Amino acid sequence: MSEVYATRRSRLRDRCQASGSATALISRPANVRYLAGAAPQGSVLLLGKTEDLLVCTGPPDDRPTEGRPDEALRIHALPGAGGDPAVAAADLAAAQGGVCLAVEEHHLTVARHRAIRSVVPRLRLTDLGGAVEQLRVVKDEEEISCIRIGAEIADQALGELLESILVGRTERHLALELERRLVDHGADGPAFATSVATGPNAGRRAHRPTDRRVEEGDFLSVCLGRRIADTAARSAVRSSSVRPPPTGRSSCTTSSSPLSAPDGRVWCPAPPTVMWTARHGRCWTPRGTFRAFQH
Repeated sequence: MSEVYATRRSRLRDRCQASGSATALISRPANVRYLAGAAPQGSVLLLGKTEDLLVCTGPPDDRPTEGRPDEALRIHALPGAGGDPAVAAADLAAAQGGVCLAVEEHHLTVARHRAIRSVVPRLRLTDLGGAVEQLRVVKDEEEISCIRIGAEIADQALGELLESILVGRTERHLALELERRLVDHGADGPAFATSVATGPNAGRRAHRPTDRRVEEGDFLSVCLGRRIADTAARSAVRSSSVRPPPTGRSSCTTSSSPLSAPDGRVWCPAPPTVMWTARHGRCWTPRGTFRAFQH
C-alpha cells in the first residue's frame, strides 16, 4: 500500500504546483486516510517542500485497531499535550522554506485558520478546495480491488442468510447475523449499521431493526455494506428494484461488480435493497441498478 499512498500524494502535489503552491496541509480525516493510511485521530498530513510528514498529537498506538499509517511516511509527534497538529504542520512547512501553503478551508475552522496565521504570518495561505475529493472520485486499482472483494463478501453473507430458516427470527437477530457473516468472510466490519426490515417495515428508508419476528409471507428488505482495508469505499455494494416474482417460484439474480464508465469514473451498484418472501425462503430481484459510486 505504500506505493499506492505515494502515488496519490504525487498526484495531489502535481495539482498543487499547477495552482502555484508547493506545499499543502490536509486536515479532513477522510482525506488524510486516503493519502496516508490509517492515521491516529486528529492527525494532519503535510505535503512539504522537501518531505511529507504526518503530524500527530502523540505517537501512534503500537497495536492500532484500524491499521497503520503509510510506513514510508515520516511521523512527527507533538512534544506536549494540547498542541494543534495543523498549526504545527504549518510551522514545519515554513521551516522547510515554503512561502505558500494550500489548506482545506472547507474543513478548517475560523479559529484554527487564525492560529495558523498567527504562528506563520509570512506564509501565504491559499484554498486547496476539493482537490483531494476530486482525486477520490476516480478509484485506483487498489480501491477497485477492495470494492470487488467487498461485493463478493456481501454476496456470500446475504446468500447464506437466504438459505437459512427466516420465519420466527427477529429483525435484530438477522441484522446481527449478517454483520457476523461479513466479518467471517474477511471484512473488517460493516460499513454502516445493517438494516433489516420485515412486513410493514419493509418500505421504510433507513429502518432500524426491531424485535419484530418474520412471519410467513412477509417481505424483507435488507441494506448492508462492508469495510475492507483502508479503502475509502465504505458504501453498500448492491441494489435491486422491488417487483413481484415472475413465476410461482422465487429466484435470485443479483449484480454487484463495479463498472467502468467512459470518463474514467468507477460506477458501483447503489445501496442494496433486496426483497424476498419468507414462504419460499429465497429472494427474487431483477438486474441491479447502478449510479455513480461517490454519492
